[in-house]
Amino acid sequence: MKLSKKHVFFASASTVIEWYDFMLFAYLTPIFAFNFFPTADRASSILMTFGVFAAGFFMGPIGSMVMGSFGDRLGRKRALVISILMMTIPLLVIAILPTYNTIGVLAPIILVLMRLVQGFSIGGSYGGVMVFMIESAKPNRRGFIASFATMSSGAGVFLASLVVMLLSWLISDEGLTDWGWRLGYIVGLVLAIIALIMRLAIPESVSFEKLKKNDNISDTPVRSMFKKQRKPLFYAIALSAYGNVAYYLVLSYLETHFVELGYSQFFALSVVTVFSLIFAFSAPLWGAFSDLVGRKPLIKVAIAIYIFLSYPAFMLMSMGESYLYLSVAILSVPLMLIWGSYGAAAPELFDVKYRYSGNALSYNIGNSFFGGTIPFIATLMILVFGGVNAPAWLLIVSSIIMIPIIISMPETRYKEV
Repeated sequence: MKLSKKHVFFASASTVIEWYDFMLFAYLTPIFAFNFFPTADRASSILMTFGVFAAGFFMGPIGSMVMGSFGDRLGRKRALVISILMMTIPLLVIAILPTYNTIGVLAPIILVLMRLVQGFSIGGSYGGVMVFMIESAKPNRRGFIASFATMSSGAGVFLASLVVMLLSWLISDEGLTDWGWRLGYIVGLVLAIIALIMRLAIPESVSFEKLKKNDNISDTPVRSMFKKQRKPLFYAIALSAYGNVAYYLVLSYLETHFVELGYSQFFALSVVTVFSLIFAFSAPLWGAFSDLVGRKPLIKVAIAIYIFLSYPAFMLMSMGESYLYLSVAILSVPLMLIWGSYGAAAPELFDVKYRYSGNALSYNIGNSFFGGTIPFIATLMILVFGGVNAPAWLLIVSSIIMIPIIISMPETRYKEV
């Protein structure tokens, strides 16, 4: 059956909750640093906390291979239901986890383990949602429909930043650090149950049903994908890596960067929240635009903007609140172009037999080894080079690397999926 508006909403809404759960940690970084990694040096505590943030991403490729194989053999829907079930355990454990001052080193160890479970879960989910979307959409609407996966992840980030911002407004700094941060995880636990109900209600994708009807399902989709889909895998990894470098620098790292520049946490969170909202809800616009002009042109424009304007944007951040908004606006526009195109571009590269495995794995390699490490690397660059504008080079260098890749990548707008 074709994807109805209700099913698009259910698939998108459940992804919102997953990304809310996963990104909540990023916006509580200063609090986790204080409660679970107390040291005399604040920069070291922040660095260790970002290390834990990155650790969750390293389970993504493992989760994508396990759940990707499951999705290509037994169905997209089953894999998506299992992934949301796995998300509920870390939410509960982190919500009630004692701090370092209560149980010592056991506290950060458990925290790391829960981040690994979260990483495994989302590793098998987000790429699968994109696949589910494009396989059930009309050929001339794939970019638009797939962009709802991007919108939902952005909405999850926005929701996480909004909840932390509201908690910081309603609760004193001492109360937020002591117990208030746990409320965010309790909210996530309730939302995860709603997400499970939604995923149980969605149908199987059209393309997988055809594959099953024709008895053309691969018994070893991951192994076969590595043999038969090497070029699509390379291009998809490159797209994911580039998009995630930009994503985590702009919508994850910058909040902490602004606090270190001297802005209040509330103001820093409000700036990120505003642009998270714009990023999320403009995604369908850019997805629809990619249906008209193709996937590649949007990414080419983003590359040009980042090469020439990233460093000036970082220079503006130290010049006051008004300039701070301008700097984030400059960095957010190409981010929207990349992700408006990505939702359809990456899964379209793969053959249907290996699409869940290939798209999930490529997304998570880029997400884990490039995106998830960005807050850690950006912080380290400032410590090593001593300049607050150093993280801009992450965007500039990655954009230069992408030039020959995007030129040689095939345009997939008209490809039959």
